[in-house]
Order: sequence, then structure tokens, then C-alpha cells
Amino acid sequence: MSRNVPVGVHLTLQVWGEAYTSLLLQHCLPALLSPGNLPALAARFPCRLHVYTTARDEARIRSAALFSELDRLATVAFHRVEWDAVDDKYAALTSCNVRALGEAGAAGAPIVFLAPDTIWADGSLAAVARALEAGRRAVMQTGIRVVAGTALPVMRERFRPDERGVVVVPPRDLVRIALDHMHAYYRGWFWDAERFNRNPAQCYWRVGDEGLVARCFHLHPLMLYPEHPIASFVSTLDDDLPLQAIGRYESIHVVEDSDEVFHVDLADDTWRGGYKELPGGSSAAHLARWALIRTNLYHRRFLTHRIRIHDRACSPAWGAVEAASDVVVRDVGRRLAWHAIGPRARAALFGLTRRRLVEVLLRHRPGTPLVVPDRPWWWRPARRGISWFGADAAARLERARTSAIDAALGALFGINLAARAQGRRPSVRKPSAPRFKRVRRNLRVAGSRIAGAAHRLRRRITRRRRRAIRAAGRSR
Repeated sequence: MSRNVPVGVHLTLQVWGEAYTSLLLQHCLPALLSPGNLPALAARFPCRLHVYTTARDEARIRSAALFSELDRLATVAFHRVEWDAVDDKYAALTSCNVRALGEAGAAGAPIVFLAPDTIWADGSLAAVARALEAGRRAVMQTGIRVVAGTALPVMRERFRPDERGVVVVPPRDLVRIALDHMHAYYRGWFWDAERFNRNPAQCYWRVGDEGLVARCFHLHPLMLYPEHPIASFVSTLDDDLPLQAIGRYESIHVVEDSDEVFHVDLADDTWRGGYKELPGGSSAAHLARWALIRTNLYHRRFLTHRIRIHDRACSPAWGAVEAASDVVVRDVGRRLAWHAIGPRARAALFGLTRRRLVEVLLRHRPGTPLVVPDRPWWWRPARRGISWFGADAAARLERARTSAIDAALGALFGINLAARAQGRRPSVRKPSAPRFKRVRRNLRVAGSRIAGAAHRLRRRITRRRRRAIRAAGRSR
């Protein structure tokens, strides 16, 4: 792997409102300033922190006791967020992230994504520094969302600040708290859950009381070092952004052990207001159906990584649990590969490559149709030849190409995201009607028909031979 080590690192943080600013100053920032986090990153790379906030919250952050320590480690740049933008929280977050990506891209620097309601284990940002020195362009990792009302009192008791106000949070202690105070939405991702979450962005397998094995479609991009400028992205940070920013999957570092990088997100018990459960419990078939609609090419490769989240040294029991999760992942992979045969064949026929589609998406303006100007080498002679059959035949050929582009985009970015990128409503196809089951059924029907036709042909040939033998006997 070619090493492209940057000369500096940008970090971005969006915070506004009294509740989130309090979480930042009381919990997130003290852990962020622990020796294995921002100090370790700043010791290897000059750091610039972009804080997107309101004027009122900026004054509060500047007056905090820890701000002087933060300002010593990184150049802090405040960017104003207007109140009218804050009304739509997710649109404001996306806008801030796009601005931060532009700032980092102009400086040729990677960017680290932080949040005010996240607590990072000591050593997490040191892992980012090691990944950058090794030539990696992304660090993808997972965390656990906890109930703030029960988890924060335990954290205050267990993690005491030093004389500067800095808090050191060991990874295994943070994992223990995460396991004990896991949010109900995340508990629905345990593979043996009675009320399995119908939105399986992650799946968990218990390993006794030691921790869990996580297999994840969606991972948080702690650090991204884009290969080219990113003007916008369609969905959230963990959706299409890594696929647009990084051209080679081998440049991505996926954290597979919580000892290296780990975080918890703080949320109220009412966050998401519960979840839709899957009737009948977990199944590889549902994971594959969900992945067809909700995941892109990189998400499906993230699932192949075994991620250990543990609060102590791993015992031999982990091997058996990981093997059980491998069985499910292989089944999901087979189902997805079966479904991808058609879109890949059509894309190859019309000369559509993954690199070309990503390039088109990078130049695409959200809400407008995606235009792929390239045509395969056979396009012009085929158009000339088919024009003899009338204008309708040429229109059908154009529609076939458009359909192939849609199928290729769906296989690459997921059906829903591909529709959103083109300004269409996302697919409402329910997971209970999987396409690969219909294709399999159609193939079985076609196979039985072919077998029946072959059987009838054999009988006809046999009868003719018998007639020929009888005729030869009579002639004698």
C-alpha cells in the first residue's frame, strides 16, 4: 500500500443547545483530552478542530476550564450555526459536515468526526494516528448506544477527573458499562433476541458475560482521508460517504477489537421510541433482503469482519461464537451474490463500471437524474441496425440501458439510496417479497419445463426407434 501520510489532521464537532453543550463539557471533552486521545494525535500531527455552534454556546465553551487545554493541543476554529438551520437538526449536521470536508479537502488533510454526546475510550485517537502513519485512508469502527440516565451516574463514580479536569476512560471499563446499560434499540440486535430489530444495521452474538461478537453493515467513520474533493453526500456519514471518498477498500482500516477503539453514544430511554420487531425472530434471509435495499458495496464487506467487544481477556469460547456468526454471514453472502448476477451482467453489457458510477455520483447534484454519458462500443451499430425495426425498437434499447443503470446503482449503493440520489422516492418493496426467491422459483419452473420437454423428446425418439425396428422386421 502506498503511504500518503498527511502533514496535519482536521477534526469536526457540531454542538448547540444547553443539553448537548453540557454533555460536551462534562463528559465528552474530559475523555477526549485523556493521554491516548487528542494529546496522542496532536503529538504526531498538527491538529485543527472545527466547532460548529451558536454564538451563545461558543461563549460557554470558551469560558470552560478545559478550553485552555484544548486550545493548547489544537487550533480551535469556531463556525457559526444560525438558529434557523438548527430547526432541522439532521440537515444542519449534514451541512456542517460538508463544510468541514471542504475545509479539510482544501488543506489536503484527513478529517476526524466527533460528537458532543459520545465518550471515547482512552487510546482511540492514538489508533487514528497509527492508521494514518500506516497509509490508511479511513478508520471504521463501531460503538454501543447506552441509556444516559443510568450510565452517566456509573461513569461519574468510576471515572474521576484529575486536577486538570481530564478523565481517563479505559476501553474495557467502558465496554462493561455499555453492556450493562445498553439501549433497548441495540439489545434488539442480539441474534437470539425474542424481539429482533427489523432494522439490522448490526448483529450481536453473546459470549457469556465476557462481551459480544458484532457483525456490522454500518460502521462509524471515525477518520476519513478522501482521495478527491467531496462536494456533497446523499445520506448520513456512515452511508454513502465512505464509498464516495475511498476508491480502494484495502485502504480502509476496520477496527476489530474494542481494546483499540471504542465509544458509547448517550441517549434517552425514549430515543427512537422503540423499534419494529421482526416476526419469527432473526434470519439470514431477512438480513439479505434488508441489505439489498439499505446497504452499499462497502457495507456488505464490513459484515465480513468479526468485531470483538469485550471487558476482559478473551477466552477460548470466542472461537465457537465467531464460527456461529460466520455461518450466518456466509449465508447472507450467498444470497446477495445470487441477486447480484443479473445487475452485474447487465452492467457489463452496457459498459458500466463501479469507478465510473462513483465518478458520476460525485459530480451529481442531489435531486436531479443521474446522467451516465458513456455508451458501449456496440451502441452505435446496434442503434443503426435496430432503427430498421422502427423508432419504438430504438426507444426500447434506450430504456434497457436506463434499467441497467438503475440496477447497477442499486447493487452498488443500495436500492433506496440509489433512488434518493436520483430524486425519486425510495423503494417501498417490503423485505417479505425478496427478488432472489422469485428468481429461484422461476428458475425451478423453467427447469421443470425443460426437463418435461426433454422427457417428451426422449419418448418420441424411443417410439420412432421401435416403429423403425418393427418395420424392418416385417420387411424381412
